[in-house]
Amino acid sequence: MKKCYLPGIVCLLILMMLNVQPVFGAQLNIFMNNNELVSFPGQNPYIDSKGKILVPIRFISQELGGSIKWDTSSNQITIYYKGDKIRLTVGSPQAVITRGTFVKQINMGTAAVLKSGRVMVPLRFITESMGFSMKWVESAQTVFIEKVIPKLPDQELLGVFKSLDAEFIKQIANKDGYQGIKSWNDGEATRTSSGAFTDYVAEIRANKLGDTLFFEYDAKGNKDIAWVSIYFATDKDQNEFFYYDMSQDVIHNKSHIIINRDQFQAGKGSPTWDKVKYFRVAFESKPGTRFTLSPKNLATYNGGHAIVTLWFDDGWEDAYTNAYRIASEIDPSIRGVVPIIPSAIDTDRYLSKKQLGLLRKGGWEIVNHSYSHLYLTELSDDKVKDEVQKAFSFISDYDPEGAYHFTVPFSSANEKILDILKENALSVRYLGGTVDSVPFDRFNLGYKEVTNDTTFETVKEWIDEAIKNKKWLGLMFHRIEDPANDRYSYGTQEFKKIVYYLSLMKSDIRTVTVTEAFDEAGMPISIKTK
Repeated sequence: MKKCYLPGIVCLLILMMLNVQPVFGAQLNIFMNNNELVSFPGQNPYIDSKGKILVPIRFISQELGGSIKWDTSSNQITIYYKGDKIRLTVGSPQAVITRGTFVKQINMGTAAVLKSGRVMVPLRFITESMGFSMKWVESAQTVFIEKVIPKLPDQELLGVFKSLDAEFIKQIANKDGYQGIKSWNDGEATRTSSGAFTDYVAEIRANKLGDTLFFEYDAKGNKDIAWVSIYFATDKDQNEFFYYDMSQDVIHNKSHIIINRDQFQAGKGSPTWDKVKYFRVAFESKPGTRFTLSPKNLATYNGGHAIVTLWFDDGWEDAYTNAYRIASEIDPSIRGVVPIIPSAIDTDRYLSKKQLGLLRKGGWEIVNHSYSHLYLTELSDDKVKDEVQKAFSFISDYDPEGAYHFTVPFSSANEKILDILKENALSVRYLGGTVDSVPFDRFNLGYKEVTNDTTFETVKEWIDEAIKNKKWLGLMFHRIEDPANDRYSYGTQEFKKIVYYLSLMKSDIRTVTVTEAFDEAGMPISIKTK
């Protein structure tokens, strides 16, 4: 194939001046990236009897960056492009696209054909399936093809929220909304472990601790920690105490933790919170290593409001046909969040693009669940980033705010994964079996999974507990369907009970999207529109 490099607009003007009229079989002009006129020696593109533009299959490999394999015995052609496969059969209008584990069958509107010894394929279907845009100017019999530029997370917005995190810490230090319990000067309470147990104990004045506790600290040698816990004790000798294991928080390089009182476990004795008088931090580094921790601020918070989020993971079709329908009929204020897998959209049993639009119109939120739903911990750093950003670009067209929230496939996360996600998202949900405080740690969000074995009574207990402790409860479902015959299914009648109960209790617990939870925590998300 040969290319003529001319400014696209100049070529278009020349063609229009020639007053070329659309005629079956007439010469067509195809430009790549607005200025590359492609020539087709041997067999030119043409418009078939169904009004579709057909081009030689080799155009795919030479111009769009794909590769092809033609099985002459079955007349099947497979196009390979960035891990995707598109399979066509000469004489058939049906195509099969495979993206990871997801397969979708599509009618191209016309069949691939064999002409002059070359396989001719429908141009629009191929280009758009491979991530290109196509513009057809009929009056000039001209096609313009461009690579679609993916939308990427706004780094300025991500930076604003990093500043908000710092401002939040500052507000707590200034006791804005929090009651300060104790603060430490630099180095005052620094302790270092060289493979041995060490601790620090301080008397505190906290006659009545609030629902939420905040602890800020500096740490060095985080990866060398063997364990670290904080304690609230009723006596100096620690005969009665509550404790919380914060080892994972430290390993993940967090500089502060926000925890609810009910996340503490009762240790020695029979402690009660109203008698707590001492705070303690204790830790030990791995043999032959050093870990240093310096307490900075300890505070408590009384207030906030209980909230709940209904998650419908993976973007199954019944998130729209059943969950959305049921919630809308009972109480339209009960809206859900749908983490989708873009490569699955329009495949069997998953949401269609039209249904995504209808969910958004109904106030539901569409969020990022990666492009292909793979175990992120098994991928290279570049592949993880690609999985996040490709899904972000797709979701942004439906939900610009929701695209910034990420739910980790299979909850498969580690420190490396979280670092990549923090550069591409505003929140990360991956901690199964946990609930969150309000305000919350936006990169360590939790959820409670609802399976076909989870009774309504159990879910009601979770909701009542969230109301009591003013927490953010995430209820994570997969499919809402009948019969609910595997752990990823939940029956429609049981789901109706949950929606009815949330509607009944909405003065005590509000059903929110993730973006609305950010509003609740004083961190509104504002996306710039161009």
